[in-house]
Amino acid sequence: MKANKKLIILILSICAIIFLSKSLGLTDFANTEKLTLLLQENLLASSFIFILLFCIANLLYIPGWIIISAPILVLPTFSAYILILISAICACSTSFFLIGYFGRGLLNELNNKYANKALQKLEQRPLMTVFILRVLMQTNPALNYTLSLSKVKFKDYFLGTVLGLPIPVALYCIFYDFIADFLGYS
Repeated sequence: MKANKKLIILILSICAIIFLSKSLGLTDFANTEKLTLLLQENLLASSFIFILLFCIANLLYIPGWIIISAPILVLPTFSAYILILISAICACSTSFFLIGYFGRGLLNELNNKYANKALQKLEQRPLMTVFILRVLMQTNPALNYTLSLSKVKFKDYFLGTVLGLPIPVALYCIFYDFIADFLGYS
């Protein structure tokens, strides 16, 4: 099967999964109140569940600000930072393996000179490119899908993610903590 057809099938499959999950109400868990209540219970079990929900939400393209606000409202800022950082790394890694399973290297098969040029740059300096993209775009599912469909190796993807996410996650935590203090939630 040609690369264009594979890519269209993959995109349609992702869209169908997102549509079905939203229409069946599977995304209703993604609100700050439910996630806050979850984290107030047993911290270890709720942290594991939070990481799992973060991974699912990222795959389903649920906005990250909904997910990361809950730990900041419940936990001390540093603890929330660690939980969000671990969750973000796990979500990116999950996307890499799930999407990559269906289409690793698929983008390289496309006959598009602009895409091929961009992918060539990615392949020349994968770690640096993933690092910069993570700083700029954090856990954006479109970025995860694109990198998963390229020929970037997991080692470079993972290291770029681990090195690129701490600064934006820290900024989000500080910002949300400031907003929570300002609104009187702390």
